[in-house]
Amino acid sequence: MRVFLTALLPLVAASSVRFPVVQDDIKFNSVNSIKASQVGDVLSALNGYTVHSSDAWKGIRSYNPIRHPVFFLIANFEMPQNFPELTMNSNLHFDLENDNNLDDEFNEFSTRSANRWPDAAAKMISIDVAGDKSQERLKEAIGTLRDENFDQSNDSDRAFMLEYTMFNNIIDEIPKYPMNEVPSTVYWINLNSVRRLAADYGTKHEKPLRAAQLLSELVGKATGRLESHPRSLFMVIQETVEGKTRSRRQAEAKPSAEKAASGVAWNAYEYDSDFSTVFAMSLFTMLIITLGVYATSIGLWFMDPGRDSIIYRMTSQRMKME
Repeated sequence: MRVFLTALLPLVAASSVRFPVVQDDIKFNSVNSIKASQVGDVLSALNGYTVHSSDAWKGIRSYNPIRHPVFFLIANFEMPQNFPELTMNSNLHFDLENDNNLDDEFNEFSTRSANRWPDAAAKMISIDVAGDKSQERLKEAIGTLRDENFDQSNDSDRAFMLEYTMFNNIIDEIPKYPMNEVPSTVYWINLNSVRRLAADYGTKHEKPLRAAQLLSELVGKATGRLESHPRSLFMVIQETVEGKTRSRRQAEAKPSAEKAASGVAWNAYEYDSDFSTVFAMSLFTMLIITLGVYATSIGLWFMDPGRDSIIYRMTSQRMKME
């Protein structure tokens, strides 16, 4: 069984970012690696921002920013070193350089979205069930997973059962999300149970390998659901982390000419979601007024007061007839 699971999951040597689902009008034109400190900029660009940063990733082609995805699903998997990679159907594969805490990148992305749309904060959802002690959710997890390989009395086993159930529930809710609602709904899911299982039992043990296989199946399920959603994006981050606990890297702030000049903590222009409508109405109103004034001026210029003016017609003197 252990050999079978290992064969299913090819080994990798580095962290990675993959996109199993991207809406059709978003294209990538680079194979360069993505830094962890660029993830917030990448998500912002995919959400319709123009990011001004000297260190921004240049791998996304220009596209209509009004047509940005309205549903983001970002799964951040913390994996042990020298562990099989999750399997998924994705040709968009980029190496990830771990130079920053990814949670900070999500916070930056959330701040930008909240500045753009005041009601976006309620739709920027970060989930981490690592410390969940709810017995009710544990019972739900046991009923959902139904796998005898995992022991609920062990912390890492219990963490995986809760993560699996939470991820599965979010996937099941995907068909209920509207296809054109703005601001975007964003799920950022932290999944670290595989790393914890590997720390407790070893990377060659059946439990972490089985957990990785089950999570790969959920990734495939999410891919199938989101492919029918025309304005969705599914991003899978596999972050290689050393040891049993995640090291919190405190990287220096990214250099940005805009930040230095204005002191603003985000790299996007702020404008209302109705900007395009107001702009179109203002433009065409000005055009109509301009054409109306021009037509009136031309008419007055070529007017014959003796024949065309109603004032002259009504006041002209008539000869008396005897």
